[in-house]
Amino acid sequence: MQKIRVLAFIDRLGVGASYVQLYSQYMNKNYFDVTACGMFDSDVNEETLRNQGIKPEVLHGDFSRLEKLLKEVDIFHFTEFYSHNCRIARMAVEAGVPVLIERNIFGYSMPQDVEKHIDLHLLVSKDVAYTYMRRAKMSVDDFLVKNAVLYEPIGVEGFEKNRPSEKEVSNFRSSLGIDDDATLVCRVGRPDIAKWSPFVIQMLWYLVRKIPAKLLIVGGTPGWVSEKIRKYHLEKNVIDFGVASEEELVKIYYSIDVLTHCSRIGESFGRTIGEAMAAKKPVVVNSTPWLDNAQIELVDNGITGFVANTPETSAEAVAFLTDHPHDRLEMGFQGYRKAKAHYDPRSNIKALEKYYVELLERKKMLNNKELLSEYMAVPYFPSSYDVRKYPIEYQKRLKNYFDSPSLLQRSWIKFKQYTQQRPRRGYILKDTHLHIPPIF
Repeated sequence: MQKIRVLAFIDRLGVGASYVQLYSQYMNKNYFDVTACGMFDSDVNEETLRNQGIKPEVLHGDFSRLEKLLKEVDIFHFTEFYSHNCRIARMAVEAGVPVLIERNIFGYSMPQDVEKHIDLHLLVSKDVAYTYMRRAKMSVDDFLVKNAVLYEPIGVEGFEKNRPSEKEVSNFRSSLGIDDDATLVCRVGRPDIAKWSPFVIQMLWYLVRKIPAKLLIVGGTPGWVSEKIRKYHLEKNVIDFGVASEEELVKIYYSIDVLTHCSRIGESFGRTIGEAMAAKKPVVVNSTPWLDNAQIELVDNGITGFVANTPETSAEAVAFLTDHPHDRLEMGFQGYRKAKAHYDPRSNIKALEKYYVELLERKKMLNNKELLSEYMAVPYFPSSYDVRKYPIEYQKRLKNYFDSPSLLQRSWIKFKQYTQQRPRRGYILKDTHLHIPPIF
């Protein structure tokens, strides 16, 4: 049969575009001809991508080249990054691409003139899907008509293949000046003001008063964070690694004891969380229900890590994991099992291929009965049932950490909303103690 031609599109190939690379690498080459396309300069050498089994196209900002590519494909799978001005989607419509699929990261709808041409929206987590439904004021039934959830892929196989030896881990920790009895906590992420908050530095201040510990910062440190480190006299407890390559990141994840994650705006998925889970490391996160909150979808409290909403409780969580090495290892293993089952492209690529096949069949562009029957048995994951039950599941997860505000507190929240445009809903912490459910 003639292969199904897919153009997987994002702004840049490389770091942050792993989904394009992994899908290109793992998709069934007997049925699909996938091109990984980056609009601007790539973070990774094109030859390196080809060696990974990826067919790259780096456009260097040339929209005319994209126009030519669009005329030669059956499916255009693009990232929401461009949906705010919709130039890319409109180009695909004008080029007559049969199937348009949007990868939706932040849960925003598209303008109606473009929306009517989109065949499928793939939301990157159930949390984002829930946000999308609330913003669009649609029911779950309406949502499931042309929307679905497909988790971001995490290259678990790559972690397994490139796992460093114990000696390499020991040498790496020694190169960072980590004592054998010290706990190495890690924060991975770009130095973006929206992502950074004083939370992690305040957490470290509490933590070093409980146990010997150091914080490894990967991805860069804003200037104001460096000032905060000096203010708390934590210079000896912080290691600024800077930007790490993919190879270095794998070694870092395997060398740390705990990944700590906190963000002002939360996560629509949380790639660094999934990567730490792939390396069998427990993760400590905070909950941000007023914005994106997929981090508490990835981290099952007391199973794959902890949800701790204050610097004190976050430090308590890391100290608990240090004092209970068996629980730390077990949580890391449970996180690995979840990453392999939910986020490994070897697990969810079949679901994506099924979406491709079904959409083409619906448009009368595919009439291969053997191919259709092969994918008929492939389950969607997450399933529509998983999406339907998530709102209840989400509220149950929040119940562990938040109470409904009192009348006085609600009045204060409303006042803040009116005067300073605060979040729509108010959440009040139940207490400042770490919630540790019965473990295993």
